[in-house]
Amino acid sequence: MMSDSSQVTAFPPLFRLDGCVAIVTGAGRGMGRGVAETLARQGATVAINDYFPERAEAAAAELRAAGLKALAAPADVTDYDAVQDMVAAVHKQVGIVDIYVSNAGVPTSGMGYGKFLDSRPDDWERFVQLNMYGLMNGCHAVLPGMIERKWGRIVAITSESWRAAVPMGIAAYAASRPDDWERFVQLNMYGLMNGCHAVLPGMIERKWGRIVAITSESWRAAVPMGIAAYAASKAGVVGFVRQLAAEVGRKGVNVNALSLGTMNNWEGSEELARKNCIIPRAGSPADVGAGVAWLASREAEWVTGQIVPLNGGGITA
Repeated sequence: MMSDSSQVTAFPPLFRLDGCVAIVTGAGRGMGRGVAETLARQGATVAINDYFPERAEAAAAELRAAGLKALAAPADVTDYDAVQDMVAAVHKQVGIVDIYVSNAGVPTSGMGYGKFLDSRPDDWERFVQLNMYGLMNGCHAVLPGMIERKWGRIVAITSESWRAAVPMGIAAYAASRPDDWERFVQLNMYGLMNGCHAVLPGMIERKWGRIVAITSESWRAAVPMGIAAYAASKAGVVGFVRQLAAEVGRKGVNVNALSLGTMNNWEGSEELARKNCIIPRAGSPADVGAGVAWLASREAEWVTGQIVPLNGGGITA
């Protein structure tokens, strides 16, 4: 039996964002523009970020003409100081940022698809700067205000390219300052890419080769250990391995990664492993060596583009 409609509780409209201040990066057009308009229609005051000031101004003007609350916030998100200034300007004009949507992801020069071996470090740099540092710069700027208010939403827009290997030629936070982030990216990402770029020609010529990258379960398992920048660089390894495997797999080269869990190279690791691992001990160099030996062997010929967990059955890293 239906209840009397007069007794039905009236719920407020869903997903309303009245009183919130949002920044959407890369919002001068396309997907970012659509996200910005949606947030504005839900009641938020939206700051339209774009690399090109005229594009940001035009998009903000269009939203205001539609009766929505919007302002332009042009900045290069790969520039740490420029992002700090952008967030400060938005704060001064309309208030503390409640919502940060990191959408900017395509360099101003375009995607520039190309095979990894045909690329150069400058090509890799523009994607890393925009997709990694762009996000980290923004988070570093908005987090203090969010933490102070004990409320905030950060939404990062990524791509299934980290998960799905397609031969399209796209292989290519707790840290306190960009210099700290840089050392993780340089070592964990560029170190791998530099090495692959050097050895692949010979492997392809012989139509046989094995590349084994070492990453960490930190890209998959969230643990409050203050390793966000490190984990971001390790996640970059995952996407690179999968895409590179798709590029060179039919040329006789297999590319895989071992994703390490709790290893016995830091104080407290054994205690953590006993709590979190099915096999109650931390991993050892011998465990890693065995995994590498298998992936490098001829017996692993049918294994490529894989991120193999080596974690003792651990739930967290």
